[in-house]
Amino acid sequence: MSSSDEDSVSYIRKYTIDAEVLNTFMTFVDEEEEAESSRIAMTPKIPRRKIPRNHVEAATRLYNHYFAPHPVYPADYFRRRFRMPKEMFLRIVNDIHHFDAIQPLPKHFAFFHKAAADASGRPALNIFQKCTSAIWRLAYAATADQLDEYLEMGSQTSADSLNNFCKYDVQLYHAKFLRKPTQENVDRLTAKHEAVHGFPGMLGSVDCMH
Repeated sequence: MSSSDEDSVSYIRKYTIDAEVLNTFMTFVDEEEEAESSRIAMTPKIPRRKIPRNHVEAATRLYNHYFAPHPVYPADYFRRRFRMPKEMFLRIVNDIHHFDAIQPLPKHFAFFHKAAADASGRPALNIFQKCTSAIWRLAYAATADQLDEYLEMGSQTSADSLNNFCKYDVQLYHAKFLRKPTQENVDRLTAKHEAVHGFPGMLGSVDCMH
């Protein structure tokens, strides 16, 4: 093995995520949720203000803008704004919607599987709105307030969408997409980078990752 290959393998072992780290992350998030719940329980209650959000109007607007047969914004706008192709977004939504491998469903999946109406019979936020909120907050480091006027989503629901989306993402995709690369993967990536840029290595660079 050349020194370049050894350096690449050393880099991968140092910076990639393994199952133990992922489990530690999940445990940390759960502990933070419990601590936050305890802090909220000890906080003096303030009368809750009811904001008349129109979930149906927001869902229709989102559909017409990006998911209708002839959307307002074409595919290149979708990719730029969601930081992914529409096909990938739809695959994620489909994977969440049809997940039933674990029964009863984990809380982070059940959050996306909720009925179309809430307990009072009012239309609830759908899975497209929740996933859009999570992905836009990840893509733009946006706050809940920045998305409220477009998605008609309160700050707590937005926070829950982001938190549950991240848990879902780790659980469902870590084995395939967050695994350590094999030596074959390393060789392929370094060879492709050398062919394009004229020098090998640089697995951690943006150019090589793309």
